[in-house]
Amino acid sequence: MISFVLALTSIAPAAGDPGAAVRCVQEDVIGSLVQKRRVCHTVREWRVIEARAFDETSRIVMPGTLNALNNDPDPNAVVPR
Repeated sequence: MISFVLALTSIAPAAGDPGAAVRCVQEDVIGSLVQKRRVCHTVREWRVIEARAFDETSRIVMPGTLNALNNDPDPNAVVPR
């Protein structure tokens, strides 16, 4: 998902759990110059999304390097999803 973050808002966490706070961003809609969509997740969910995006990018950009999941230096190794 490639987009530019236009706005960032957050809502106070419930019961003192900082991972439960909701954070919303407005993303560009692909194919439109003006349409935006609002995407909201908890801080914990955003961290998971960011980690998955980093892992996927690393898998694509750095083939043949050590795989952080299984430390297998074999570039032909099957990566579990």
